[in-house]
Amino acid sequence: MKHRDIGLLSIGHLVTDINQGALPAMLLFFISAYDLSYAAAAGIVFAANMTSSIVQPLFGHAADRFSKPWLLSAGLMLAGIGLALSGLFQSYEWIVFLAVVSGIGIAAYHTEAARLVNFAAGTKKGTAMSLFGVGGHHWVRHRTTYNHRSLARMGAKRNTNPSLTSDHNGLGYGVSVFFV
Repeated sequence: MKHRDIGLLSIGHLVTDINQGALPAMLLFFISAYDLSYAAAAGIVFAANMTSSIVQPLFGHAADRFSKPWLLSAGLMLAGIGLALSGLFQSYEWIVFLAVVSGIGIAAYHTEAARLVNFAAGTKKGTAMSLFGVGGHHWVRHRTTYNHRSLARMGAKRNTNPSLTSDHNGLGYGVSVFFV
């Protein structure tokens, strides 16, 4: 098992899941800043999650046919950029569009990363996938702390900073994986 590769993929999993989990935390800021209804705000998350759920099997089918390691970098960047830019637009349609872009990035990363974890695992596939899952589980366990620290410092008009932070982390990680 290639521990370094599994570790890098797990860190990427953490960053990708931060992008996915930060969107619901931003809803209160969207509601406050743009006078959205709760249904409209929920539609933003629905768009991102539904897109990711529909597109991920398509990426999986493609991954079974050919390897596209650049999807790791592209997925992380799309996930982060979609989320980061959503705070810059006041149009509901643009926010939903950017949530969809983020969802596509999340789907792309998860599919290619899972394929590469399987490849790097050698004979220890269960152990490798468990270690890969640590990145996602770490986010689930600590998301309240991350969201609170990141979002509590800003008002509705400055809601892009936490997502830009995760985007820079994702971008840096994505570039490093691309060149490794």
